[in-house]
Amino acid sequence: MSHTTLKLFIVILLFVWSCTDLGEPPEPTLSFTVNQNQINFGTVRIVNTKTDSVYIASDGTHSVSLSLTLITGSSVFKILSSTSLSIEPEDISIVVVSYSPGDDTTSITHSDTLRISNNDDVNQVALVSLSGMWSTIPIPDISVSLSAVDFGVISLGDSTDETITFSNQGDTTLIVSDFSIGGKDPNDFSFFPQIDTLYLETGDDTTITLQFKPITSGDKSAKLSIRSNDPDAQELDIVLSGLAGYTYSTHVAPIIGSTGSAGCLSSCHTFVTSSGWTYDAIVNVQSSTGNGKNYITPGDTLNSYLYLKIIGDASISGSKMPADNPSYFDNNTDQLNIIREWIIQGAIE
Repeated sequence: MSHTTLKLFIVILLFVWSCTDLGEPPEPTLSFTVNQNQINFGTVRIVNTKTDSVYIASDGTHSVSLSLTLITGSSVFKILSSTSLSIEPEDISIVVVSYSPGDDTTSITHSDTLRISNNDDVNQVALVSLSGMWSTIPIPDISVSLSAVDFGVISLGDSTDETITFSNQGDTTLIVSDFSIGGKDPNDFSFFPQIDTLYLETGDDTTITLQFKPITSGDKSAKLSIRSNDPDAQELDIVLSGLAGYTYSTHVAPIIGSTGSAGCLSSCHTFVTSSGWTYDAIVNVQSSTGNGKNYITPGDTLNSYLYLKIIGDASISGSKMPADNPSYFDNNTDQLNIIREWIIQGAIE
């Protein structure tokens, strides 16, 4: 092929590419992940050193060989772990980075970037920004064991507890005050013992108990707010969440198993006669007359044939339930709402 012909071929190829809706080339997929993309060491006394960690995991399908470097190479930040890592599939390596502000006092604030790169691919790079500042006077440093507490799903009327620990990693007295619970559902959460102000000396810690005791059903959220004399955390919020759910054993079984309500299933459907009116007999079990629908499909009332029968939906076969008292749930809407909410919340056993 002549030089002129080759140039013409390239021009034609570029033209075809530009006229073809191929879109932008896909972003490269990292063969590893990191748990955070920034570390703010906050304010550190000039004579002290503070550390933090980055967790690096393989994507689960590749062995990766990584190199770690500091882009600007500032003297205040150091990689305390090996700068060369090999991570097998589904393994995790922990990289410890330190900040020693006294190693460079020409600037009050410091910054750098931790670069994590896959040796086998120049495009496989993750960056973690590093920052901090120094102080000449002793400072408190608050540490909280949890920044958020998810209490999970509990039965309405029950309660569950979680503990949270406050500690002082600084070098002067930490004062924590103004404990309060606010947000959307403050009445569903509490803490004890009731605290006005905490005084924690260097290295000290204390634990309080948080309680979730919902008074109504549904998703609940709030926040525990505090104030401290830590210059980096003068105001701090701990997010609280939980789901107050109706359960089959406590709330639903007494309704659908009682005389005059949906309990007619015990005589209308032979499977209940043999299996008993149990959770396992109706949840994710296909109805014999429900056009392929389950008696109860967690999270989906439109595909829960029992619910459709008791509301008299147009799609049902036969009559509205209960057969001997079709208006039962019209007159007991509170019970109907419990069944509906129970399904929506995932049909908790």
